[in-house]
Amino acid sequence: MTHHDITFLLAEAADEVEIGTAPTQALIRGGRRRRARRWAVAAAAALVVAGSTGALAVGGLPGGEDRGTSVSARPGVLAPQRTLLAEGVDHGQEWRLTIDVWAPPRDDEEAREQLAAMAELDEKPLDVREASSLVGKLSFFVKHTYGELQTGISQMTVETARDVFTGTDRDWGESSLNPSTDELDRPLVIGRAARTAEQVTCTWQDGSTTEARTPSKQSTGGDESVLRHPAGLPYAFFVCVGPEEVRLKSAEVTK
Repeated sequence: MTHHDITFLLAEAADEVEIGTAPTQALIRGGRRRRARRWAVAAAAALVVAGSTGALAVGGLPGGEDRGTSVSARPGVLAPQRTLLAEGVDHGQEWRLTIDVWAPPRDDEEAREQLAAMAELDEKPLDVREASSLVGKLSFFVKHTYGELQTGISQMTVETARDVFTGTDRDWGESSLNPSTDELDRPLVIGRAARTAEQVTCTWQDGSTTEARTPSKQSTGGDESVLRHPAGLPYAFFVCVGPEEVRLKSAEVTK
């Protein structure tokens, strides 16, 4: 497993609390106006952040085939709502990011059925030990396909009423566009913003910028850098792809 076989998980930390370095890679920090949030980037590990309101767990997600979404009596409960976030070509290799969103189960029985359905797609919520923990919570999984390789890079199970983004709130994680290399070839930044956001500007350490915008209604695919509003989520997701061998400096909601 390389350090790109990772998951990005978010934890709410108390104001002004600094988080230490995770194994193999430092934490990439995103900003919010009032409460600090963090994306964790690391190989299989688990951390508890001192002074935070919750645990920050990080670890590899299983890959798997890009299987089609089946039809469910309640869309999103027994089959996810899948959205293409972004796609492109890098050094002759086609790549894409997709997100699967699972709607909140209403009871324990529905939660058990959902957990089994997730397993069919090689999707496992890392912070859920019992199916009952899914009741009333939505889950999402972001998968990164690069050529023939598919890896899971982000997952979270949240209570939507408590996980609200407004105004210029945002957070993000950074990895490599090519997940098969240990080097930061072209940076891949993926993050969350308020659903009202229409543009996020990523500024790189060489001074260049990339704008992730809401695509036009005529757009059916995903550009390399884009901001989308996946069905079933209370926030938007943005993707920025940067120049080779340059790290991210900041990501700001600019519209």
